[in-house]
Amino acid sequence: MHPITKVPFDIDTAIYLDDFWNNFEQESACLTDGRIRSPKNYFKIIRNTEFLERETVRWSKLLDADARARYYWLKPNRQLWWHTDAGTKCAINYVLNGNDAKVQFSVTGEDLEGPPPAQYNEFEYRAAILDVTKYHSVPNDSDLPRILFKISIFDKSYEEILSLLMSRT
Repeated sequence: MHPITKVPFDIDTAIYLDDFWNNFEQESACLTDGRIRSPKNYFKIIRNTEFLERETVRWSKLLDADARARYYWLKPNRQLWWHTDAGTKCAINYVLNGNDAKVQFSVTGEDLEGPPPAQYNEFEYRAAILDVTKYHSVPNDSDLPRILFKISIFDKSYEEILSLLMSRT
């Protein structure tokens, strides 16, 4: 089974992008993770807006899960380090600014401080469910920032969420 499954792109990006840009200056912060040496200023997160709070409630009910809505911003022509998401078992990602996103999943082992894995598979998507417990990286080889709406799911696995969503279609 692949660690990614594309889903329909069925959200109104204008609403999400308006909320993102209206809150970017005040609410965005460099993502920190105790497993890396220092915050990375090329990767930012927004956790707290009124709209995201409503989306958190909506998605938590829809999935019957501990789900949290967030925005992520990745600077143009940068690559997010190889990692597994801390505490998150599964994610549903929507790329908001039009270009497909790439994600790379390791075929070999993982080492958060080491070089990239020798072998990996690369996938492109606009909307997808991802198994973020698998070692992965996010390249943005575009001249545009990558703006992502993400539902982080903390208590259900990729397989559980995939099964739940596929049973409803």
